Amino acid sequence: MWNLSLRAKLILGAVVIQCIVLSLIIYNASRITQEVLKEQMQIRIETIQPLLNLAISGPLVQHDYSTLNDILRELRLAHTVEHIEVIDTDGVVVGQAGEIPRGAYDPIHGRHEGAGSDEHVDVDMVLSINGVRVGKVNIGISTSFLVAAREALARQNGMIAIAGLILAGFLFALFSWWLTRDLLRLREAAEKIGRGEYGVQTGVKSVEHDEISQLAQSFDAMSWQIKLSHEGMSREIEERKRTEILLRENEQHFRTLADGGSTLIWTSGLDKLCNYFNQPWLRFTGRTLAQEVGNGWVQGLHPDDHEHCLQTYVRSFDAQKPFSMEYRIHHADGTYHWIRDDGNPRYDSDGNFIGYIGFCVDITAQKESAAELEQHRHHLESLVEERTSALNLAKESAVAANLAKSTFLANMSHELRTPMNAIMGMTDLVLRRVSEPKQIDQLTKVKQASAHLLSVINDILDLSKIEANKLTLGQVRFNFPQVLENLSIMIGQRVAEKGLKLFFDLPADIARLHLIGDPLRLGQVLLNLAGNAVKFTEHGSITVRIRQEKESTDEIVFRCEVEDTGIGISADNQKRLFVAFEQADVSMTRKYGGTGLGLAISKRLVEIMGGTLGIDSVPGQGSTFWFIVPMKKTRDAAPATAPVAEQSTELLLKTIHAGARILLAEDEPINQEVSCNLLEDVGLTVELAEDGAVAVAMAQRSHYDLILMDMQMPQMNGLEATRVIRALPGYADTPILAMTANAFVEDRERCMAAGMNDFITKPVDPDHFFETILRWFQISLP
Repeated sequence: MWNLSLRAKLILGAVVIQCIVLSLIIYNASRITQEVLKEQMQIRIETIQPLLNLAISGPLVQHDYSTLNDILRELRLAHTVEHIEVIDTDGVVVGQAGEIPRGAYDPIHGRHEGAGSDEHVDVDMVLSINGVRVGKVNIGISTSFLVAAREALARQNGMIAIAGLILAGFLFALFSWWLTRDLLRLREAAEKIGRGEYGVQTGVKSVEHDEISQLAQSFDAMSWQIKLSHEGMSREIEERKRTEILLRENEQHFRTLADGGSTLIWTSGLDKLCNYFNQPWLRFTGRTLAQEVGNGWVQGLHPDDHEHCLQTYVRSFDAQKPFSMEYRIHHADGTYHWIRDDGNPRYDSDGNFIGYIGFCVDITAQKESAAELEQHRHHLESLVEERTSALNLAKESAVAANLAKSTFLANMSHELRTPMNAIMGMTDLVLRRVSEPKQIDQLTKVKQASAHLLSVINDILDLSKIEANKLTLGQVRFNFPQVLENLSIMIGQRVAEKGLKLFFDLPADIARLHLIGDPLRLGQVLLNLAGNAVKFTEHGSITVRIRQEKESTDEIVFRCEVEDTGIGISADNQKRLFVAFEQADVSMTRKYGGTGLGLAISKRLVEIMGGTLGIDSVPGQGSTFWFIVPMKKTRDAAPATAPVAEQSTELLLKTIHAGARILLAEDEPINQEVSCNLLEDVGLTVELAEDGAVAVAMAQRSHYDLILMDMQMPQMNGLEATRVIRALPGYADTPILAMTANAFVEDRERCMAAGMNDFITKPVDPDHFFETILRWFQISLP
């Protein structure tokens, strides 16, 4: 029964309930009918009593028993009389008709024992004449007409009950179908969701407002939410997979670095127990990683060095300070070797202490040499000590340089860009406010000099990033017309000032191509080459030419040329062109300026992109710098370009978003002044927070339309502050823009991972600054 459907259970339940109700109705009707028939029987008996007394009393008194029996037989012939007998006053049966029921006569009750049955009723009557008792009569009256009436009624009620059950069952089946049809749709939709068809709808119309319709609407909403959650979860899983792959690759990269040399490396956690030893260590000791982790490595210590070694380690660990110590440890060859162990505290990306890392080198040979020299050349002891001291200094310097390499570029970028932001920002602010031509000219020269200095700084940092293998290429969609248009904007004024002509030779079929690559770095190479062409060309023209070399299924190889009519370069000088900080001739530096980094950086960038760079030149006839690079093809159609507004960005901010509230988190006073003045010039309301903790507190007290966040600040850095603000009510979708001197790709990725929406590098270009703010206002504000 429990396997029945809901519709069958409803029908079965209704039928059972109807059966019970009809049974009660039929039973009650039969009972009432029986009572009515009994009352009619009693009335009939009361009607025939006087007639019987009149007909029988006379013959009984006269002892005319023959007549008496004739009368009794006549009465017996009536269908309603089963039997009849007459008893005189002495208790003697003097007449009877019909079969008298078996059993002794009961004189007390005036009837035969066992008289009466379901088919008749025994009735005793007293016979009297003028009130004088002359005997009595016992008559059995038939009840067959009662039984027949009751059976006929039962059959009629049964037929009515059966017809009612059939009709009610049919009607309830129709009603249950109508009632459960939406439930069936719900079940089918639930089964589809169970098979992974998320977002399926029940199809139940919302016209009906009963509970099932409301349930269906809730189910549809739940199904859609499940689909959205599943899609979001899928994206999150894919992102986590990519992150895990990147982490594994990074881990493998660092393990390769750790295991590839001869340095013995170990790490420990907050519990002071060692949790990692590299392969050179394990080969050195001849033990497994499982034997060494924890305090297992202590088993290999020389007994005389055990206490000193552990005390130095524990004392330095508790103080979280670096240490350097020498001790003897059991080697795989069965002897004790001297090693120097340099331990340094480890910190996570948030600056939290997480344990120690140690770098060990085998100094057994040094120890043996020192002992031998001490024994045989005691007079040279001072020289040996000086040499040892020098080696230690060199080693410590190498370790310090290795530890500083990962942070040098970021710190250098930040320290250089921060004052440059102040210089260029203040210059822009003053230019906006002065009107005297001489002052404008002087400030414009300051701005140009600052831009040149920034270019030099960028070149130096780019070269440093390339040499440190920290430069990563972007992979975005672009086309050549965009790159060449940017190039024209950047060198067009210089070309015009020198009276030169600038030509772009770009075939139409190449102009229509949409490619995948790093347009920023491609443009940087073209800008370096074209900038040199402008610099070393006094008369004539400069031609930028793009040609397709070859094409495969996934990529196209292009040849890009920058041809000039300048001074040209001799074959001997061409050999030094691509060496950093060198030019073809030292005298050129004095005449034309420059650092000699542009071509070196361009060559490295082209090589990173998988290409080659070269030169064809004849002195006095000009030069052609060329490079060949592959670019990936994209198959999907180009996205539609949004129409460009005719109004300026600043005017749009003033007219549409005047009064919008900006929270600026910046710790450097001059940068605070520059940013505040720029924002206030376009009608925005600015509130200042000098560090991340203050920014969080201000965001908790009131709501801001947009937040500008520096990365490096005291108390709380910008990354941590962004994570806290994102968790505050009402700030899930508020634009948070990084405005920082940390300009590397890694810094951008860290900002995006912390929950920021965009990235503005210092020095801040006002036009780009306002365009970025306007774009995010258009996204977040109605």
